[in-house]
Parts: sequence; C-alpha cells; structure tokens
Amino acid sequence: MWDKRYQTPEYIFGDKPCQWLIMNQHRIPKSGTAIALGDGEGRNGVFLAEIGLQVTSVDLSEAGLSKARDLATRRGVTIETVKADLEDYTMTPDSQDLIVSIYCHLPDVIRQAVHQRTELALKSGGLFILEAFHHSQLKYQSGGPKTTDLLYDLESLMGDFQSLQILEALMVYVISMRGIDTLDSGILFDWSYKSHSREEHPCVYFLLQSLSQVTLLQKTIHLMQKTGPFSTAIIELTAIWSITMKRFTPGKTEW
Repeated sequence: MWDKRYQTPEYIFGDKPCQWLIMNQHRIPKSGTAIALGDGEGRNGVFLAEIGLQVTSVDLSEAGLSKARDLATRRGVTIETVKADLEDYTMTPDSQDLIVSIYCHLPDVIRQAVHQRTELALKSGGLFILEAFHHSQLKYQSGGPKTTDLLYDLESLMGDFQSLQILEALMVYVISMRGIDTLDSGILFDWSYKSHSREEHPCVYFLLQSLSQVTLLQKTIHLMQKTGPFSTAIIELTAIWSITMKRFTPGKTEW
C-alpha cells in the first residue's frame, strides 16, 4: 500500500519535518546516533541529519526510502536507509542518542514490542520523541487510522516503557485551514499553544485541558466557518499526542 502511495513526484506529507521535532530542537543533541521509525519519505530523518546526527531511516516502503535518499541528497546530508517491517526490526542495545516515531501507528502487540526494543536501544540519557493520533481522532475526518487499535492514549503508551521519564506530554488539537492565505493566531486565538504552518496549510496548535475547552473550540470553528475570511475556508480538526521522553538509569545523576 505505502509503495503505491509514495510513487508520486510530490512528497505526500511534505518535505518539512514534524513540528514537534522542531519544538524539541533545543533538546536534540547536535551529534550522535538516531533512528527514525516509519520514516516514509524521510522528512524527519533528513531534518535530524541536518542537525548533525548520524541517522538511520527505517520504513517498509522502498519507494518512500528512495525519496528519502533523494531528499537527503538535495539537502546536502547523508542518511542510512533500512527497508524493514518494524515487527521484525532489531536495534542494538544502548546504541542510540535519539529515536523518533512520528505518526508510526502500529497494532497494540507490535507497538509494545517495538517500544520495548526502542527503550533498550536508547543510551542512558537518550531521547524518545513521538507524535501520533489520539483516540479522539476517530471523530474527525482529517486523517489517521480508523480503528482504535492503531490509535494511542497516554496510559497505554506509558505502559510500554519501564525506564523512560516524560519530559513533556501534550494532548493537542490542531486546526488546519485550506482556502485562506494567512492565519495570525495571535489575533484570532489568544489561548493558542503554538502557531505554525504544516505543509501548505496554515495551522494552529491548541493545548486543551478540559472538555469545556474542546466545546469552546468546536463553537469557535463553527463561527469561523460562517464569518469573515473563513467563510470559504475548509477547516479541519485533528487530535494528536505529542510526547518527549528520556531514558534514565536508577542511581545515576543525568540531569
């Protein structure tokens, strides 16, 4: 399936890295080793290589990995690509400074096994950065898996790990808009968490902590679809987890 999707000239998820990686750039080491799980067309692995890391991009699709190598060449960096099913992919223990999993959705049993291998592969002090669709995404038509087994919640994710400590975990809603040229979140939304552009569509991140805030956001979307420059816009809501964790060794001071 993924080979067919990636066999297009354009990069179907864009060639820019996941915003959560950019937001974690202050934590990411400028040298060392990194693995990008399910890296597809390489937008995230190439970004990490540009920072200075020695990157291995792993994906099941050779078509995606070929585009990842092309992107790396255009950006003047080198990445290693590995065609593998993550269910069978092994990682050397204590070998990685960083492992990222960006929208890499796996069934429960496989996810648990991959995350256990991820934990062992991280060096002491190594980082694991994940972004994935939340269970609430089932209510929206903005993408992502359509079965609960492939969507993530924090409790299940944390049950996969024994020695990783959360540095930051956000349950985030993203509004994306098509049909408008610009979006100034500072004017429209004084409670927005982070404004950015994902691919070609203006987006706003919202950090929501209660059902009342979700209800308010939905009412705001409804109003925007009726008024002003947004009356012709296509507005979509996406629910995601953005999580950064660090491996620690009991008895050692690493902070």
